Parts: sequence; C-alpha cells; structure tokens
Amino acid sequence: MVSAINKSDLALNGKDFFALYSREKTVAAYTLGCKVNAYDTQATLDILSGAGFLVAPFDSEADVYIINTCTVTSLSDSKSRQMLKKAKKTNPNALIVCMGCYAQTNPEKILDMGVDIVLGNKNRKDILKNIYDAAHEVRVNAVTNIDNDREFEEIEIESYGDRSRAFIKIEEGCDQFCTYCIIPFARGRVRSRKLASIVAQAEKLAKDGYKEVVLTGINLSWYGKGTGDKLEDVILALNDIDGLERIRIGSIEPGIFTEEFLSTISRAEKLCDHFHISLQSGSDTVLERMHRGYTAKQYKDEIDNIRNVYKNAGITTDIMTGFPGETEDEFSQTYEFIKEVGFSRLHVFPYSIREGTKAAKMDNQIPPKVKKERAAILTSLGQQLENDFTKKNIGIEQSVLYELIANDTVEGYTTNYIRVHAKGQNDDLYKVLTTQLTQIKNNICYGEINK
Repeated sequence: MVSAINKSDLALNGKDFFALYSREKTVAAYTLGCKVNAYDTQATLDILSGAGFLVAPFDSEADVYIINTCTVTSLSDSKSRQMLKKAKKTNPNALIVCMGCYAQTNPEKILDMGVDIVLGNKNRKDILKNIYDAAHEVRVNAVTNIDNDREFEEIEIESYGDRSRAFIKIEEGCDQFCTYCIIPFARGRVRSRKLASIVAQAEKLAKDGYKEVVLTGINLSWYGKGTGDKLEDVILALNDIDGLERIRIGSIEPGIFTEEFLSTISRAEKLCDHFHISLQSGSDTVLERMHRGYTAKQYKDEIDNIRNVYKNAGITTDIMTGFPGETEDEFSQTYEFIKEVGFSRLHVFPYSIREGTKAAKMDNQIPPKVKKERAAILTSLGQQLENDFTKKNIGIEQSVLYELIANDTVEGYTTNYIRVHAKGQNDDLYKVLTTQLTQIKNNICYGEINK
C-alpha cells in the first residue's frame, strides 16, 4: 500500500503529490499490442485498485496514466510515444507510467520524454512503490535486465469489465529468436506459470461468473519449460472446473499440433475449435531467412491434423509481407499457400525493421510502397476467405457467448470465432446460447437464438 504523504512532501517538477494521496486517486490506462499486454495492464490496475485508486477512462483527467507499450513494429513505437504525449497533454500535472515492450527496450529515450516511471516487463508488483518513489524523485527508471530471468512473475487479474471472457496468462518470453523479432529482447526467455496457480485463478474466475477463459502467452507452444507441465495438462485441468463453459487457446506457434497432442486435447469438450497459428510466410526460402523452424508443408500437415479432429475449426493466422529479399515469386508462393490452407481470418502486416535483430542488417530491404501493396493484396484475400468460411457455417447451430448489446441486438463469438449478431436482450448477455446462423449481410453474420 502507498503510505500517506505529508503536506510538506512536494515532489520535484512542481507536482503536489499530497493532493494525490489526500483524496480519491484516479488511474487511467491505455494498452497497445497483444493480449498478453492487455492482461498485464489489467493486473497492474488491480494492484492500484486494491490500494484505493479509482479506474477512470483514458480520455478523462486522471492522477496517474499507465501506457502499456508495444514495440513489434515501428508503427507500434510511434503509437506508444503518441499515447504518452496524449496523457501528458490531458493532465500536465499527472504522473505518467510507461510499461511494456517499448519501455523495456528504450527506457532512456522514454525518460527523455518526461515520463515519470518507466517500468518495462518486470517487477510490475512494485508499481505502488514506484509511484511513491516518483513523489520524491524526478523520474524512476525501474527497468532491469530480464535476459536471465527464469521465474514466471505471478500477477493475477481480479476482475474484468464484464462477465463473459477472461484472460489467463500462463507463459512469458520466447526462446525462438526469429530474425525479424525484437520480442525475446523485450520479454526475455520462456518462463511458465505453475499449473496449480493457473487452475486456482480459473476456478476463481468461474466462481465469479466468467464463462470463457483465454490462455495467453508470448509463445504458448513452449509452455511447461521450467515446470515440467504441458499445455495439454492445463487444458484438461481447466476442463474439469465447474461453471467454466469454454476454453480458448490464444495465439500459438506451429510445432505443437501433433496427432498425439490433438488426441489428448480433444478429450476437453470445453475447448473451442479455434486456433490462431502464426505462419508469417508461405515461402520456404522466406521462412528459412526468418528462422521460423518449419516449412510450408510441415505447417500444412499440422493444419490437416487439426481438421482431422476438429472438422469445422476456425484457423486464423499472422502474415508478414515484404520481409527482406522477398521476391515476387516468394510472395506468390505465400498467396497461393494461404488459399490452399483456407484460413478463416488473416492478420496481415508489413515487415518493420527492428534495430538489434538480424533481419535489420539483411540486404535487399523491400521498399515501403511494395510492402504496403502486398499487404493490401493479402488483406483482400483474407476478407474473401473469412466470408467463405462464414458462409460454410450458415444454417448450422453454434454456441455463441454474447458480450455486447446495442439496439436490441446482442453480439458474440462462436467457438470457431465467427462474430454473430442476433436479436436479444440484456438477459442474454454473458451467456453461452445455442444460435442458428442464418445469413450474411454487409459482411456481418446474423443468427437467431434458440430459446
């Protein structure tokens, strides 16, 4: 807990932190990037809420602003800086906290922007102490080296904004070191959460009314390193929790979907038939330069394994365009491979140079215009494939977890990740309801709830 500050304790920079601690305190947060970041933000807000802070909208005037940053692309860096400046402009007297991957890799640059606390991706439990320290110092740099960390940092989420889906972070870090990726430097090596801790959080969430949990991590395929557990152990354990109706796996790397693994997880009837498996490229030569560790055929074999078990699975993926040296032929290979696999949704993004990675020093960097043109082509293909997949599901009964309501229309996702709109009411929210998918109109899938 943060100790009270005496009236004479005025922080440097002219900030009167007595005012901050002698009344109700407000904190606002903004998250960039992945679901792991979203989890870390919420866990940090829970710590502050427990200390008496009131969570406020990011656009409002708050006492403390937390920006959880991303550094996957140069655009992510730019957006992170933009949000830091926006918070400072909204309330010049507020305390600004920068955490996440951009903070971990660029702490000095961020401090030069006038940020009060740079937290990074470690010791997030110390946020209260950091805030107290910032009341007595100009700035606090809490970023430490995470390369040698091997212990998973336990930070839990007590509650979410609604009662539909909750995220559980079970893994941190990555050991793969793809040639384009800065994340191993920003997140450190693989650390796994103990199975008993995961189950305990899932049981609490189910007791609080959450119907679906999403397992998240930086590289879920490596879950279990350091603990001896396996991802399938987590899935089967959560499947036995009363009140929990759905389990969803977050973004995952290929290499894990063997026949044996699928035979095991298929025993968990609560597991959603949706798998987001990063591809990045459908060209073997590009995959080799990326150091991805698999060929297009090996990737396709895993998808075939999944579809042998989950006949109507939604398979979504990440695709990068314009990796250094990507020729027109290699791009065409990727285009044709995407069509062959028949993904249900694509996340497409142009390659972005990340200083410190091997790809940043590679020859034949692709011009931005070409990268964007190729991304646009694949985005269009992705929209077509998503529409095709949804059409295949028209006329089928699906279970839908409804999360939003507007104008007597409720919205939610099927197990295989089709977003559905249906006529409904407040009583339908946060429930898993059998729904007949009826039509697609203006790229929106509609359904009728069976009651």
